[in-house]
Amino acid sequence: MEEVVVYTIPGAPIPLQRPRHYVNRVYDAQKNHKLIIGINLTNQHGDRPLYNGPLLLNATFYMPLAKTREKQKEKLLGTPDFYKPDIDNLIKMVLDCANKILYNDDAQITAIITKKIYGDPPRTEFTLRTLKDHYKGDFKTLKRIK
Repeated sequence: MEEVVVYTIPGAPIPLQRPRHYVNRVYDAQKNHKLIIGINLTNQHGDRPLYNGPLLLNATFYMPLAKTREKQKEKLLGTPDFYKPDIDNLIKMVLDCANKILYNDDAQITAIITKKIYGDPPRTEFTLRTLKDHYKGDFKTLKRIK
């Protein structure tokens, strides 16, 4: 049985933004934020080897409550947050930051289970599990079909 590591990214979940295009240049406004998350994930992962093969990502985004909803805090904690940011952009940020730190390529993620709820403190928690046991065959000889 493989060890399950819960990775935590502190702070309010931030969606991935598209790169900005200027005259003959492309600018990534989130470069520093991605670097900080990458260092955080590297420290949490330690000296474990990179995940390989098909992976399952299970992520929970704990979103902050708006100041206007502080009176309802106890009632809202743990309930779904169905406002912006979109969950797909939140997932993209996690996948982008974990690339080359936890796994070789985000194409290895073949299944995703995720939810976006109100939480205190705001954070992102996720786990990765290999799905090798769910598929038949030897992954060392498995080749991509073109």
